[in-house]
Amino acid sequence: MAGLFSQYASGAQLPAGPTVGSTLGVSGVNAIVDRLNSISDTDGLYSNMQGGSGINFVGGSIIDLTNKTSFLSINGTEFLPPTQSSDFTRDITGVITTDVGVLQLRASVHLPHNSVVTECIVYSNDATEVWTLSRHPINSDGTANTMATANMNTADSSISDATIDNSTRRYTLGAANQDSGDTVRGALITYTTNYD
Repeated sequence: MAGLFSQYASGAQLPAGPTVGSTLGVSGVNAIVDRLNSISDTDGLYSNMQGGSGINFVGGSIIDLTNKTSFLSINGTEFLPPTQSSDFTRDITGVITTDVGVLQLRASVHLPHNSVVTECIVYSNDATEVWTLSRHPINSDGTANTMATANMNTADSSISDATIDNSTRRYTLGAANQDSGDTVRGALITYTTNYD
């Protein structure tokens, strides 16, 4: 199937392999179908295939999908205080608003194992407050490590301990010191995966 990424133009030869029969194809009706039917995997390993962007073949086998960029979006309503509280309002649009006092809000983060976080941002109506992406021991209340932090509406791409390890860690995104009237609209985490 090498070359199937090429465009077929009327009157031109297909680049997938030698022409079977004539430029009209064996059937004389549909050269494209005839070309596809003439392509075979003779060694069982697809060694005659070429990978597109981000797909690596070695010895005819797919070995990984490299550096696939993905995004995790988190609604503002996912950010909650650590203890039961009625001091906030959840909006139908996914925004959470602090009603009284000062709240520390936190959202769980669920990313694929071994993915690599490349950037994070939390959106709010108050750019003076701070957000923090943290990792915690999965089996204890041990000390959290800060992976990234910045003011609201500011992205941080200098990520510490960027590789996600779901076997030993759990991950949270915090919005600190949310005063009355402050909103958390949502968050966006950019990450890459390398599946092998």
